Amino acid sequence: MMGFSCKEFCKRANAGGARAVLLLTDNWILIVGIFLIIILLAIASMWNWDFWSELTFDKSHNVKEIRLDRTKIIQQLLLIVGGFAAFALASWRSWTAHRQAKAALAQVEVALRQANLAERAHNIDRYARAANMLDSDKIAVRQAGVYTLLELGRSDTDNFYNLIIKLLAGFSRVRSAEYDKQERERRRLVGLEREMDETVEFSDLYDAICSIGWLRDQCPDQVEGERTAKFTLNLAGIVGAARDFREVDFSLVNLRSANFIGSYFRLATFWRADLRYATFHGVRAQWSDFSQALFQNTDLELAEFNSCNFSDVSFAVAKFKLTKFSECNISGAQFESASGLASAMLSDAWAWQDDPPNLPNGVNFNNLYDPGPMGSLRKAYEQMQSSRRGFDPPR
Repeated sequence: MMGFSCKEFCKRANAGGARAVLLLTDNWILIVGIFLIIILLAIASMWNWDFWSELTFDKSHNVKEIRLDRTKIIQQLLLIVGGFAAFALASWRSWTAHRQAKAALAQVEVALRQANLAERAHNIDRYARAANMLDSDKIAVRQAGVYTLLELGRSDTDNFYNLIIKLLAGFSRVRSAEYDKQERERRRLVGLEREMDETVEFSDLYDAICSIGWLRDQCPDQVEGERTAKFTLNLAGIVGAARDFREVDFSLVNLRSANFIGSYFRLATFWRADLRYATFHGVRAQWSDFSQALFQNTDLELAEFNSCNFSDVSFAVAKFKLTKFSECNISGAQFESASGLASAMLSDAWAWQDDPPNLPNGVNFNNLYDPGPMGSLRKAYEQMQSSRRGFDPPR
């Protein structure tokens, strides 16, 4: 016979115990009734008038007197029998109520399952209709589809989060390609025709990009699930130029060759984002987290960053010109091979003394903070920063 492991034995023992407890809770009235019947039978087996007589003992513990009052005995027995009858009636009523309660609970559970199925079917229908709206020729209809998907993602995150961000990401890539095509055509015909009104023509693209960022910002557990599942959201080549992005989360996202010329970021998160070959020309960012992001071959000319986190960022072969890093954390940042970087651009930035940035030759940087013994001051600062918004330098 095949033996069982200790873990499997404990599992089976726990399952058996659970079944025993369930059996007792469902049949306790029957068990108590059987016990009382056994007691009554025991009493009946001992029945005789002398057994129920009152005995009086002397000091030597010998029977001195026997009193037999049949009327009193009969009265006591009738009280016992009546008590048992009352208990049986109460038990029967309790059992009936218990069964009715279980039946009602089962009905409630069935109703809840039906309601959940109906809600799921309704949400699936909402998703399908919103997806169809994204294919409309009218921009207002496409925007309505984006808003519907955003609200659906907020209300039913567990079931629709992944579907919605992937759908909006695909929509954003397609609309960005259309934008690039029209922009190239506009430049070819510049001076011959009126310039395209980008704010009106591609506002649905902006709404889709923002909706992805907002949904991910409000669902950090889902973003963590993307990381553990090694899933990378693809937003490569999207166009978010001259836009205002607030409280968006693009952590771990593929943003290669993205166009953010002249955009503004506030409380945005780009942790470990792939920003290679992206365009951040003229970007302004405040209180945003770019830690561990890849800025290789990225255009950062004329960009202004205020109280942002650039710790452990790779700026290899990035392009700088009049870029400002005001009170930004550049601990461990890699600036090697960066072009156009000057010491003045980093004059207001700071880093930890044990983790200075790697700078090109000729670029000086001295704003280093002591992390304290065993890094205690740095740990305290990072703990404080985790409970607040922004990345102000340690005081």
